[in-house]
Amino acid sequence: MGLLKFSQIELFDAKLPKLEPGKFTLTIDKVMQKQTRDYGTACIVEVTVDSSDNTENPVGTKASWFQPEQAKLDYGKRRIKSFLLSTLGVTTSNAEAVAKIEKQKVTVKMDDGTSSEEDALDALYFEAYSKGVLNGKKIKATVEKNKNGFNELTFSPV
Repeated sequence: MGLLKFSQIELFDAKLPKLEPGKFTLTIDKVMQKQTRDYGTACIVEVTVDSSDNTENPVGTKASWFQPEQAKLDYGKRRIKSFLLSTLGVTTSNAEAVAKIEKQKVTVKMDDGTSSEEDALDALYFEAYSKGVLNGKKIKATVEKNKNGFNELTFSPV
């Protein structure tokens, strides 16, 4: 049994508040992919609120968005895809732009020095959580309560 490599374990603030219903402009502080006890692999995005119409998330505060990747009916992956598209300046309603991005392939340099050709969105997600390429990027988010009482985020480009 080898030593644990605590220097390689990424920390995040599990106590950041979630975004409550409202309209926001956000700056992405950090994107993470984490294995969770209850939900499997999840995407966690930490943000700073730049503009807000909700007093529970005022300007300048930090918040987080948690989205399990394996949610039922690929819902989680659709939400993550919407988030990634918004960082590229594309809304999910722009079918032509979405199709163009989905056809793109990019070369990704892996941590071990090898390279791999990947779909553009897969590569962006990998580089977002492994290399911080989305840190500092601005996006818009609208948060509404869905019929089950959960907060549902819709992302769009700034």
